[in-house]
Parts: sequence; structure tokens; C-alpha cells
Amino acid sequence: MTSSLSPISSAGTDLRRRSDRLQSWLTQLIWLYGLFSILGLLGMGGAVVALLAVSGLPGADAPGGPLLVALVLASGLLVLVSLVLYVLAILAAKRALAGAAEAGEGRVSPTLDQDVRRLNAWLTLGQWGTLVGAVLGLLFGVVTSQMAGALSSDAQVPSTFVLFGGLIGNLPTIVLTWLILASVKRFFSHVSLRARGSQQPVGPAAGAASGWLMFVYVFLWIAVGLSALSLLPALLLPAALGSERGADAAVGAGGLFALVAAFLALFGWLYSLLLRLVGHSRLFALEVAAQLDQPRTGEAAPLPDPWLNIPDPR
Repeated sequence: MTSSLSPISSAGTDLRRRSDRLQSWLTQLIWLYGLFSILGLLGMGGAVVALLAVSGLPGADAPGGPLLVALVLASGLLVLVSLVLYVLAILAAKRALAGAAEAGEGRVSPTLDQDVRRLNAWLTLGQWGTLVGAVLGLLFGVVTSQMAGALSSDAQVPSTFVLFGGLIGNLPTIVLTWLILASVKRFFSHVSLRARGSQQPVGPAAGAASGWLMFVYVFLWIAVGLSALSLLPALLLPAALGSERGADAAVGAGGLFALVAAFLALFGWLYSLLLRLVGHSRLFALEVAAQLDQPRTGEAAPLPDPWLNIPDPR
């Protein structure tokens, strides 16, 4: 039986291939995030051991020591909880991507609505999670500042300064994350509605999501450039110290450079995944919209939005 959506076969094949790539990269992102979480937990464990060792020294009986250890342990617990939530959210994204690709091919999955609702719930949790994480970060900064002041009066930073600096730093991230995730939610909701027979086009929602993803794509490239520039001082250290001293410094810091190289490899893998995910997700949204907005039998073609670069399927 011929589908009422009648998608072009080659376009449907490309859409399925892009969906498979996105799901594969999301799986890699799960493993990479798990690796970073393990490294973070190991670092927190080392910090707890160091704090306990310092608190056992003579004269190191500051009242804030136990609270600081408790905060580090609580941070480790939050890392574990966030890892579990992150994995569940990515699994939901993979199912929604597969459902959207099938809808673009003209095959509506019976679980499409459920998959979209589940993903949108996770995206809503991500929006609020960004806000909650920022608040917890501000509280952690204030408490650690107070603990540092209890250990040494010279190390104390005013709480108002910590709060104001954290607010300035977190507010743009909260707003942008909220808007970006809202555009993704709107796109998948329109895909579900259109696949179920709605005459509302997907193109405008896909164009809005594509614009925000392009913003993220450019931002990621800027972050890559800044990260590369931050490595220049380490690379120029031997030349700055002279040949003999530079060689000694390079040999003495060999272990440190190896550790830095390992972290650079991990962050390079992360940035590579994020760039590919964001770039192909943008194209995926536009391709799904182009397929779903094709006129059905007995239906006029949906009008394209002139302010968005959405191809006219007519």
C-alpha cells in the first residue's frame, strides 16, 4: 500500500542514514560522559582523602573541615545521579530520532507520540536542571568561600561578590539553554502532529531549531579555537627558557605533558562528537521538515515561511 506521505526514496535513505549516524554518536557520547564522570569521582575521592589527611594534622582543627568533606561527597553523588539521568535522556533522544526519521520516510511508528513526549519531558528537565545546577553552584561557591575564610582570613571572598559573579556567569547559559531546548521540543512536537495528519507544517519549527543549532555550532568552534590558543604557553615554554633549561623543563614535566595530552585527546573526542552532532542535527531537522511538508493526497501544500530558509516542497 502506497503511503500518503509519498517521500522520495533517495531522500528517505539519506534521512535514515543520518539518523543512524546521530544515534551512533549519541552512544559514543554516553561512553565519553561516563568516562569523565569516573575521572571526576576519582578526583573527588582524592580531594576527600587530602582533606581528611589535612584535618588530622596538629592545628588543623578548623570547624569547616567536616562540612567541606560533606560537600565534596555530595558533589560526587550529584555526578552519579546526573550520569544516570544523562544516559536515560540520550536513550530517549535516540528513540525520538528514529521515530522522526521513520515519519520522514512515510512510516509512522506506533510509539512516535510516546517517544516525543518522553523526550520533551527530559528536555524540560534539562531546562530546569540548568537553573537548579546554577543555584547549587552558587550555594557551593558561597559555602566554600566561607570555609576558606574559616581556614584563613586572607582567603575569604565576600559572599555578595561570589553571588554576583556567579549570577553574571550563569544567567546567559540559563537563558540560552532554555531557548535552545524549547526550540528542539517544538520541532519534535510538530513532527509528531504532522505525522498524525495535522496540516500544521514542520518547516517553521525546524527552521527555528536549525538557527539555534547553528548558533551552538559556531560557539563550539570558538571554544575549540580558544582551547587551542590556551595550549600555546605550554608549547612555547622550552623556547622561552632556552635550549638547556627548556630541555630540562620538558623532561621534568614529561609526566605532566602526558597527562595533559590524554585529557586533550578526551576533550578533542568530545568536541568532535559535539560538532558532528550539532551540525548533522541541524540538517536532520531541515530534511525531516522537507519530507513531512510535502503535500498529501487531496491536501494543499503548506505555505513556507518566507523568513526561514526552508525549501518549498511544491
